[in-house]
Amino acid sequence: MGKNDAIDEGMRLVEQLASAGHLDRLFIDGEWVLPLGHGRAAVVDPSTEETIAEIARGNAQDVDEAVHRGAARLRRLVCQFPPGPGRAAGPRAQPDP
Repeated sequence: MGKNDAIDEGMRLVEQLASAGHLDRLFIDGEWVLPLGHGRAAVVDPSTEETIAEIARGNAQDVDEAVHRGAARLRRLVCQFPPGPGRAAGPRAQPDP
């Protein structure tokens, strides 16, 4: 993918997010959620240096929420695949040198 192709793809993505009404939201754990903070960030077209959109900008609380939800999802996934034959039940002890 060339530089112009990447820019075009980025523009298409911004247009899709805008038409879906998601520019004011963060994508966390498979859902579009309103951020806890009110910050915004400019999306700039690098070829023209023009601001093409403003998107939601998360704050520390948003990051904490995303990490918490991601960790919970990981725990649920791990529980779906319990240890079985040939799979370690936990961290393996390293032999002493």
